[in-house]
Amino acid sequence: MENNALIVTADEEKKTRLDISRIKIMMMNSKKITFFIGLLMRMPIRITREIPTAAVNGKFLFINPDFWFKLKSQDEKVFLLLHEISHIAYDHMGRRLQREPRKWNDACDYVINAFLSDAGFRMPDEVVIDENGIKRTVEIGLLDSKYDGMSAEQIYELLEKDPDYKPSDMGDILPPATQDPVQRQHEIQDLLSQAATQADMANDSASVPPEIRRLLDRLKQPMINWKVALQRFLFDLAPNNYSWSRPRKRYIPLGMYLPQVQGTKVGQVDFAIDVSGSISENDFNQFCSEVFGVFKQTKPEKIRLIQFDHQIQNVSVVKSVKDLLAVQFKGGGGTYLEPVMQDALQSKAKALIVLTDGQFSTNITDPKKPVIWAVFNCPEWEAPFGSVIHFKFKPE
Repeated sequence: MENNALIVTADEEKKTRLDISRIKIMMMNSKKITFFIGLLMRMPIRITREIPTAAVNGKFLFINPDFWFKLKSQDEKVFLLLHEISHIAYDHMGRRLQREPRKWNDACDYVINAFLSDAGFRMPDEVVIDENGIKRTVEIGLLDSKYDGMSAEQIYELLEKDPDYKPSDMGDILPPATQDPVQRQHEIQDLLSQAATQADMANDSASVPPEIRRLLDRLKQPMINWKVALQRFLFDLAPNNYSWSRPRKRYIPLGMYLPQVQGTKVGQVDFAIDVSGSISENDFNQFCSEVFGVFKQTKPEKIRLIQFDHQIQNVSVVKSVKDLLAVQFKGGGGTYLEPVMQDALQSKAKALIVLTDGQFSTNITDPKKPVIWAVFNCPEWEAPFGSVIHFKFKPE
């Protein structure tokens, strides 16, 4: 039976939406939040009493009309909208993983409230009477300078160890609407990319938070179609599953009954990324975009990402987009490929992909496995073995 107390009438919804639209229009006059305005304009809003205040699930922003009109000023309403949209920008729904929901929510709120307060936005407040009977105004929301500069994950760990911690009653992070983590990452990436482009076109690139800019640089569209580039190796890289229960129909009229390919799963692929002195961080981000392209287009079980200059500087295992984003740029020396080839001889990877500018000696050991050289801005470079893909990109 429907609870009449939770029903939002048509007039209430219209009134709330009109007021939200008024606040959005007012926000558009602020130069420093163009990026967040772009996110907000693309986020569908649902007016409901099924949540006590406001909340997000990655696809929708939910607002309780009673709570909305209890906010005393335009500044407080602006803060609320920016707070909720920030949860989506930073994918706080997906990053929770197996963490306790309320504690994770509080950790995320500490991060967002600090960011918005430092940017000059006013948190909602209320008048309370303290133990001495004196009225005073306190902010509604979590804010503590001891957590400044920390990530939500770091704050969560501290809350876990704090014997005096008591969870707040301000939970606004709902389970993600999209359960598939890869699909959710793509949806958020598209949303962030559109909002960042809008900010850039409005000459307000500074409104894009640095960590989100790095994410977009790392996950931008790869320049190489890796599905095509790896096609010749796919039968060697992946076992195919065949089913006779659904034969391939196009061959039946010819009297041929062939099994249907059920799917192809690529095993481990190793990426060797050049991080020598001739490689900039922008080059490195483009290389990571190519790694992302392989991850997205061919779905390998695992990627080993090897950073090298005159030696192997770092080896990271990448099984998710989150792993790729966590990789830090390390290097700056000369360029020597032999340590990478010796590693390839021992590795279980089915193929090695080398991303480089080609500025090194090619007198190196053949690892006796498929090698693809992805070489940028050096069309005259010739491979000592394996296949070469030449590509260009303009330095920023």
